Amino acid sequence: MRRSDRLFQIIQILRRSKRPVTARGLSDELEVSVRTVYRDIADLMGQRVPIRGEPGRVSERTVWPLLIGYADAVRLLVAWCELRQQFRHFRTDRIIHVGFLDEHHGERRTELVARWKRYMKTSRGLELPE
Repeated sequence: MRRSDRLFQIIQILRRSKRPVTARGLSDELEVSVRTVYRDIADLMGQRVPIRGEPGRVSERTVWPLLIGYADAVRLLVAWCELRQQFRHFRTDRIIHVGFLDEHHGERRTELVARWKRYMKTSRGLELPE
């Protein structure tokens, strides 16, 4: 199936469904991987096709922001997460509220960025520029 046909099929499947549709359900119906479905959904959203996800649980985190980057059609906040005690990437379109603390992280920003780069290299095999 051509990519454009698959994107159209995704729109049709979502329109006809009365219940939430999972990526696994779409991948089974379209005979593609779940990752391909996520990529296709991101492409459709990037083309301003209005697609909503099912509301998830709201959580509260204390994070120490490092960088803002872009991936596919979304902005990502790279931050140290106090809850998980590791670096995390948060989609900015899913952040509901931001508050500022009086306290500061114990490390300087440059040290945190260097640690994040080492984390990305060891956990994901990505070599990031200095």
